[in-house]
Amino acid sequence: MTNPLARYIAAILFTLVWCNTALAQKNKVEADSIAPDGTPIYKYIEQMPQAPYNVNAYLATQIKYPEYAQANNIEGKVLVRFVVTKKGLIDSVSVLQSVGGGCDEEAMRVVRSMPKWKPGRMKRAIAKKWRKVNVYYTLPISFKLAD
Repeated sequence: MTNPLARYIAAILFTLVWCNTALAQKNKVEADSIAPDGTPIYKYIEQMPQAPYNVNAYLATQIKYPEYAQANNIEGKVLVRFVVTKKGLIDSVSVLQSVGGGCDEEAMRVVRSMPKWKPGRMKRAIAKKWRKVNVYYTLPISFKLAD
């Protein structure tokens, strides 16, 4: 017959190991997709990319309201998704939510023309060093006609 204390300690050890494994899986950051060059692209990381300038001011000065959208009173919010590469460049621009009337194309044009960003960074699990990574970023761009 086994010692009850030994069974109790074994149960506690098993619980600790199981909890540690579960937490490690929960905190594990996995790539959401792979870029054509084989590098991973993440959605959420410790330090998300940042523009070293005011993005709203940049958009306000660069966006030209499409004539067709103006003539047809088309307003709304275009959701643009893009990748900020580990070099800070804008890549893989696409529209997640469309408005139409030329607004989608204008939003994509302006996003593609944005200057470099500070790339996103994450810590390596083993070396505990920061490294730059490719990160998806979603930006809402509003098109609103003056009243």
